[in-house]
Amino acid sequence: MTPENKLNIQWYPGHMAKTRRMIAEQMGHMDAVCEILDARIPLSSRNPDVEELTKQKPRLIVLNRIDLADPAATRQWTAYFLGKGFAVLEADAKAGQGTGRFPAAVRELLSEKLAAYAAKEQEITPPIMRELERVIMLRVVDEYWMDHIDAMDDLKQGIRLQAYGNTDPVIAYKQESLSMFEEMVSAIQDETVRRLYSVRLKKDEEVKRERVAKGMVENVGGDGTKPKKQPVKVNKIGRNDPCPCGSGLKWKKCSCPEYHQS
Repeated sequence: MTPENKLNIQWYPGHMAKTRRMIAEQMGHMDAVCEILDARIPLSSRNPDVEELTKQKPRLIVLNRIDLADPAATRQWTAYFLGKGFAVLEADAKAGQGTGRFPAAVRELLSEKLAAYAAKEQEITPPIMRELERVIMLRVVDEYWMDHIDAMDDLKQGIRLQAYGNTDPVIAYKQESLSMFEEMVSAIQDETVRRLYSVRLKKDEEVKRERVAKGMVENVGGDGTKPKKQPVKVNKIGRNDPCPCGSGLKWKKCSCPEYHQS
């Protein structure tokens, strides 16, 4: 069979295809990729789709199980991956050897981004940066949480249609709501980081915390602010209940204007 006539066969089992799809969807939120390989067979233990999925992201290659591999071969593989432009970490995860260097290796991999963030912090001073982080995170969480509440209301209204497809609406609701919550958390993290890197403060501008949800009732103490409103209980009159006007008739048969305004 010639390369032109070669068939594109999807040989992945269902769970692997789902994992591949999830990685592709989340790749836009990632700044770097850590690829863990078996030090004895580095190339054979690699996923053939890693190059396509990572999209040229900075990568850290972790050669695990070095205790079972030939030290000379491990050094050769380390030189090989360094030559490819990847950062390399030799480790034995079971014994804890080399794992302590992982945070430093990741920081080195992201040194440019961390340096840019540190420069922004020095420009506006650390105290203002901490307050800015709090303000932006609170605002993003508030915005996305209110959108999530609206989406959950929509889901609650339409989930009953799942019964027509022989699916338990309760199970479908639990699965869908969990997926929506995880997507919201991921979106909050991504949007918070994006705003932190893109925000610009004018000279002598004060960082203020503002409430995004205008219609929410605040819980307050004795600091002079408005107290929390108490719900008003309304007693509904049934059609067969005696009319409160005192006529002795049932409400549905009484025509007094006081309780039959409509």
